[in-house]
Amino acid sequence: MEISSRAVERIAEVAAQRVRAVVRQSATFGRGLPKATAKVAGRHVRLDVAVVARWGRPLPETAGAVRSLVAEQVSELTGLVVDAVAVDIVAFAIDPKAPAVPGTGDEDER
Repeated sequence: MEISSRAVERIAEVAAQRVRAVVRQSATFGRGLPKATAKVAGRHVRLDVAVVARWGRPLPETAGAVRSLVAEQVSELTGLVVDAVAVDIVAFAIDPKAPAVPGTGDEDER
């Protein structure tokens, strides 16, 4: 059985949303954030996940929680070996209902 990259990406996006310090950000076009890209090679996968973090949360802890939960969920639900999960915090949200504030300019805890 082969699992598509898109299926793995969707699992990773849903898992990232479950981290309390991550804010879901809708997009007018595209998928919004969190957004994942997966590179599946046989039974192995490498993931890149872009997220919006709540303002005031420690970034290393937020990235670590996303990395851990995404790896756990992808492995559990697909049976793939997760070789790496790179987490990119691309923006911050002061309030969960407020639009994200870009951290550097170009950016679109369980």
